[in-house]
Amino acid sequence: MGSGCEKELFSMGFNWSTFFQGISSKVNYTIIPIFTLFFIKTPVGFGNFFGYLALVAALASLINGYISDKMKSRKHFSIYSAQLAVISFLPLAFAENPYSWAIFVA
Repeated sequence: MGSGCEKELFSMGFNWSTFFQGISSKVNYTIIPIFTLFFIKTPVGFGNFFGYLALVAALASLINGYISDKMKSRKHFSIYSAQLAVISFLPLAFAENPYSWAIFVA
């Protein structure tokens, strides 16, 4: 006999939005930093790379905020952007040099 918490957990079903956000965060916080070490060997280069990513992320956040404000539907926009984020990681497997790696990651 299960507790009330277990019944509630299993009755929630599968949430695609949480799935895509989970994959996106795992790639962002584990795979990208580890594989970046194959392309960038110096601490300065590593710092420059992640500084570049921070600037691109800030610009993307501003653009995403503007678009979601225009759409007036943040839920649908966040689902679509999470799916696009996961799809955008697929070209990372084909990066062969630091330049293509930087473009695909950003």
